[in-house]
Amino acid sequence: MNTFADILFEMQLRTSSLQDEAKQERWSKLAAAGRSQAERELGIRRMALRFGDYVTGLRCMLQRRFASEPGATAC
Repeated sequence: MNTFADILFEMQLRTSSLQDEAKQERWSKLAAAGRSQAERELGIRRMALRFGDYVTGLRCMLQRRFASEPGATAC
């Protein structure tokens, strides 16, 4: 037969366990949100780098095209 103290102890254990589970779920959601934000930022950085490479290549092509001495360009 369970005493009142046993029931209180069991309730405290379950409450603590539920609070820990809720905390872990909260942390996992925050971590997932942080990862998705970092992945988005990484994608934006990659796109910016690709665009910079494209602009640099275009600039180099234009310099070669309109240079007075074709061998003088450093591209």
